Amino acid sequence: MVGCANGYFARLNVKGLIVEGGNFGLSNQADKSARQLNDERWATRFESEPIEQVLVDWYRQVVFSSLNHEQRQHLVEKRSNNNGKSIARMLLATSLSRQSDIRSALNNANLPIRYLCGEKDHKFHQLAKESGLDYRVIAQAGHNAHQEQPTAFVQELISFIETRVSEL
Repeated sequence: MVGCANGYFARLNVKGLIVEGGNFGLSNQADKSARQLNDERWATRFESEPIEQVLVDWYRQVVFSSLNHEQRQHLVEKRSNNNGKSIARMLLATSLSRQSDIRSALNNANLPIRYLCGEKDHKFHQLAKESGLDYRVIAQAGHNAHQEQPTAFVQELISFIETRVSEL
């Protein structure tokens, strides 16, 4: 998203952008400071604690509240082989606290954009509504819409691509 908002991919002939539950950045310093502190805490945990233990807590965050116990367990198992120190570095390097609000740049980009979010992902559904972007809501899905409702998610991808191809 940031790359498209800042024109980094202009020479690549990108025809469109599909975003799943992405954040557009933070606009005030208080929010950025709070996010930085939160990301630093998670990074410390990923760096120093057993990854399975941290992932259990990670998937208990509000953003993942639509997941049931079985879905959480599946994600913990699936990601338990990841390297905790690498996750910590990624969290700090890509922290939302480092990103400016890019909504206006995305709205001014000369690029078709479709934002996808889950119906149960209240935070990102609200961000989508406020964004001014074309967005679609995946029914019966939370933050991981692609995993929770893969067929509906793929149908949205196909719809966007077909619309873009017909416009060429």
